[in-house]
Amino acid sequence: MILGAVITIIASFIMPTLDGGQQGFGRKSMARCMEQARLVVSIVEGAEAGGVHLLDPSGSVPETLRRLSAGVAVGEGMFAGQTFRVKTDASEIPVVAGFLRVENGHLVYVGS
Repeated sequence: MILGAVITIIASFIMPTLDGGQQGFGRKSMARCMEQARLVVSIVEGAEAGGVHLLDPSGSVPETLRRLSAGVAVGEGMFAGQTFRVKTDASEIPVVAGFLRVENGHLVYVGS
């Protein structure tokens, strides 16, 4: 019983330290996802200006991110032969998608 109490006391000191480390990682990960969302918007806007439509036809932001992660090859126009790609981890796609929205056929960054 005393051993259990000692372990509980030690754990109460260690757990906040471990939790702080996880929160720091979470902030870095969130910042990376926000930057990824901004990058995706820039690439999609640039491609759209050149006549290349990278948005998923259904207007799904997560599906657009999956397509860009795999790479979208262009067959004609000024970008013929080019592949547009923004690598995004599958686990981060829902988070990155949370910073984006399709409005009037355009991908926009909506922030946090």
